[in-house]
Amino acid sequence: MSDPKSVVQHFQRDIDTGRSSIVDNYLGSHYADHNPPPFASKTPGIAGQKETFEMGLDMFSEFKHVVEDQVAEGDKGATRST
Repeated sequence: MSDPKSVVQHFQRDIDTGRSSIVDNYLGSHYADHNPPPFASKTPGIAGQKETFEMGLDMFSEFKHVVEDQVAEGDKGATRST
């Protein structure tokens, strides 16, 4: 799955399941969040991302992503979702 649009669509579909374990399918071992949400975990790396994911689920238990627009060129893409 190398198409940036498909990667984002699959990621958002998978996180909508509410299982933080899906993070392992999308983030590499050297992952660093340079723009964390204001409620983000202080734990670095993937473990922190999973903690942040769990915090988000506690706040927004019934969220669902809807992709509104996507553009991609080569291996880069941008998505606007609600």
